[in-house]
Amino acid sequence: MNNSPVTWNELYVVAGLIIGAGTTVAACTAWLWRLVAAMRKEVADFREKVAETYATTHTVIQVESRIEAALNRMVEQFERGFDRVIGLISANAAAARRRDRPG
Repeated sequence: MNNSPVTWNELYVVAGLIIGAGTTVAACTAWLWRLVAAMRKEVADFREKVAETYATTHTVIQVESRIEAALNRMVEQFERGFDRVIGLISANAAAARRRDRPG
């Protein structure tokens, strides 16, 4: 006779259920771990892409501002030169008028 309250068959069933539950938990944990790793990689790639895009946009803005500053300096130099040429032409014209006056 068996005086124990639990039979071997019942222990096998409980052990099987515990092993099955453990395997299921381990499989779910591994799946979630891979999912999190994939998401982290996607986020890292996205951050890298954003950083490259931002850096490129920032660099383009810097280049544009440098070009604008260089063009402004060129315009100022041209205007100063133009004003000098106009001043010389005006002075020469005034001198010529004075020379051509009778008297």
